[in-house]
Amino acid sequence: MTHLSPYSYLERGILCILIFCWAIKHVWQMDRFEAVKLKNLRAFKLRGVVTVVLFGSLSAVILYDCLATYFKYDEGWRVKEEGGDIVPQSKKNYHPDNVELLAPTDAFWSITCTLKSSGMFLMNSMWHNLSRKIINAKFMSSIEFKAYGVYSVLSLILYPFFQLLFLNSNPLMSAVMPQFVYHAECFSLIIITQISNKRFRRILENLPPTSPNRGSLRFFIHMNNWLTLMLALDFIGLFAINADVCTTERVVYNSMFLTDFFSRIFNLGFCFEYPVLFLILYPMSSMWEGADKDAQKKQERMTRQAASKLAKSRAGGSAGELASSRKSTLAAGQESKSKLLAAPAEKPQPEIDGLKSQIEALQRQLKLAADAGSSSDEVKLDVVVHASANREVGVPA
Repeated sequence: MTHLSPYSYLERGILCILIFCWAIKHVWQMDRFEAVKLKNLRAFKLRGVVTVVLFGSLSAVILYDCLATYFKYDEGWRVKEEGGDIVPQSKKNYHPDNVELLAPTDAFWSITCTLKSSGMFLMNSMWHNLSRKIINAKFMSSIEFKAYGVYSVLSLILYPFFQLLFLNSNPLMSAVMPQFVYHAECFSLIIITQISNKRFRRILENLPPTSPNRGSLRFFIHMNNWLTLMLALDFIGLFAINADVCTTERVVYNSMFLTDFFSRIFNLGFCFEYPVLFLILYPMSSMWEGADKDAQKKQERMTRQAASKLAKSRAGGSAGELASSRKSTLAAGQESKSKLLAAPAEKPQPEIDGLKSQIEALQRQLKLAADAGSSSDEVKLDVVVHASANREVGVPA
């Protein structure tokens, strides 16, 4: 039991009790405890074994937090000689009756961590069976599958081994070293979980769009991301506290704010790993459908954006063609105007009569266009040409 404030144990204990009750209700609703029946456990069905291990871990941490809360509030507080800060009572000053129970209490914490880690490594082995059952695809090699199972058993031995190794020589390291094993396992599980997600995404890319298994794969990817976040909070919070105890400065240890801050981060990650694990073991079909609907909405949104970009590009192309057409029309009008202006002042009468008839025809067209409400650049250009030509040949406007 560490120097954390009494509220840290009380908070985690209440959260774990609520999660334990929710987990029983959830497993009953989803499976009617079929996976944890004796015949399935004897056959070493992974889902049932992991369920039992997780419930055992939750039970152990609830017992640990209840006892630790009692000790902390029963022993009270003390005033530090350096600075006069008020901190929880040191274990060396505990009442003899409470001291006798400290060793069994610390054992409950080791049981909690070792069972939880073993359960999570076994769950990674479960992905292999699950992928074969759902999508009939190979998820991992047989060596990797067996390695997870072997280490889940080895993890049960490592905690008591390191605890007993330093029990007589260094009581502090006897309490801290098993937790460093837990930190290493959390960090390894973060990496393994993201590797699993990468494999799931590769399988998802190879599935046909109409496959009914796409929703379940998206759900597992989503839950693995949440598990990674909780493991990261678990690792950061407790590692900062334990690593600080092994230093000479003990910055976190000497600051109640930092101690409470990192303990809250740890409690958040540690407690909410359990709901994520139970939701992975016993998913609800509505979650699969929800994950599939979210993916469909995202795909539809991307399709609409692509269609909008294509329409804008086509509209830009049409506007460019219209502008070039107008430019060519204006150029032709300017050329006609320059020809008319360049005509000699005195023209033979037949030529003048021909020009007058052409101008009259253009004036009629202009009038018709004006009646139709036309305002195009071509019509404006005809007005300029007609006026200029009229001045050259003497036709009244």
